[in-house]
Amino acid sequence: MFDSEEGIILEHNFEKDLEKLKAKILDDKYAQKVYAALCNVVWIHSSRPENYKQIQEESWITGTWLQVDWDYSCSWRSAGGLVASIQNKGGDYMDFYCSGDEGDVDKEVAKDLKVFGWEPDVDNEKRWQNVRDNQAGINELDY
Repeated sequence: MFDSEEGIILEHNFEKDLEKLKAKILDDKYAQKVYAALCNVVWIHSSRPENYKQIQEESWITGTWLQVDWDYSCSWRSAGGLVASIQNKGGDYMDFYCSGDEGDVDKEVAKDLKVFGWEPDVDNEKRWQNVRDNQAGINELDY
């Protein structure tokens, strides 16, 4: 959908775009890379305007409730389920869940999704890296 008054695209569907990669996702190694790239990663569409937060806030204030899919993220379980669903091999989310490299975006996967206008949110990755860096030693028990 396109709002001609605002000049912005209002609708994107990450999952439909991902389905366009089905031929590649049928390969289990590539599918695992896609799963990993969906975990702990926010994907941003290139049509998101700089003032997207202002646009959303104004829609809440005015009661127009603008719901725009400029970004996409999902749980690890949902990521596994989505990939298994696209593969359509009779599997489920457990075929991918906790299979490794969660949060890592493979260069090939990033390149393939960029064709549809999707890129990983660099700021989100910086936040997660900060969390990972600060987790070092947190699980060690001091007796």
